[in-house]
Amino acid sequence: MLFAIEEINNSTDLLPGIELGYKIYDACGSIARAVRVALSLINGNEETATTFEKPCSGSVPAIMGETSSSPCMAINTVIGPFHTPMVSHFATCACLSNKVKYPSFLRTIPSDYYQSRALAQMVKHFGWTWDGSTRTKAEDYRDY
Repeated sequence: MLFAIEEINNSTDLLPGIELGYKIYDACGSIARAVRVALSLINGNEETATTFEKPCSGSVPAIMGETSSSPCMAINTVIGPFHTPMVSHFATCACLSNKVKYPSFLRTIPSDYYQSRALAQMVKHFGWTWDGSTRTKAEDYRDY
């Protein structure tokens, strides 16, 4: 994310006349902490555990993250009335597509519903009769 922000800020073509700022917090796998940090970002109170910061002027127009669906559901339940968008790159629960319950949630990855339909279409298209799959737990990536 830092690389993308710097590329945007250093480019005269991508967002001319706009400089992006950021505050990055680590929720440490805690849903309660994720909600507290999201509220801190919205109301301007400083959370003490800032990891990286390039100060912004004004309020936070959007929150990027969390990676899993449960924290996103909790955060969006709390920040929904403030109409602050939250964008997740990895929350896939189809329930988050409910715009009545989670009006400010956006994602950059298809929900589980669409991923499973796409996989079923691939299996049908290629005539596969057998499928092997693997799973890696999120905890396996903590050291990377």
